[in-house]
Amino acid sequence: GGSNDNSIEIIKKYEEKLTYWVSEKDNGQSNAINKGFKKLTGDIFNWLNSDDYLEKGSLFKIAEQFKNNTKLDVLAFDFNEINEESKFISYKKGTEILSPIEKSIGHIRPLIQPATFFKMEKIRFIFPLQESLHYTMDFEMWSRFILKYQNFIFKKIDEPIVNFRIHELSKTNQHFSSDLPTDTSNKFLQEINSFF
Repeated sequence: GGSNDNSIEIIKKYEEKLTYWVSEKDNGQSNAINKGFKKLTGDIFNWLNSDDYLEKGSLFKIAEQFKNNTKLDVLAFDFNEINEESKFISYKKGTEILSPIEKSIGHIRPLIQPATFFKMEKIRFIFPLQESLHYTMDFEMWSRFILKYQNFIFKKIDEPIVNFRIHELSKTNQHFSSDLPTDTSNKFLQEINSFF
């Protein structure tokens, strides 16, 4: 989105290996993801935020799982929380399916978006993300996915695949920290309440 956090320098380092990239003003994270989604040509979908990173060999593991199970719709892993210096904080469980599945709709904890991968032929009918949502667009997407498909094939692998960075200014940290101003938390809760 025209950011100045060294993303462009990193992208340019690998530019020859990339099919497409752009840095321009957008209308927030959901809008930026929707713009990227329109350019996708692959078979597996996820997005990764700029301060998080995958474990080495992750893309191969993900592709292998979908290749070996052609009926698989959603693949989930666990994740590590790390700090600003990339130091390990804790191991966390990934996306869950509650029983009955209706309990998963609009529920915050069952979806861990950075560690959850979707078959493109299914997720394309769920997009675009709701651009009015700044914090909960992934939970809303997951709820619509569950409502549409209900009996989708889900697999969970109990190992971490992504390192999720927690720091003072991260959106996730702002939702759940009582030490931060309530304005951000209130916006987050308003979005969650809009589901019901």
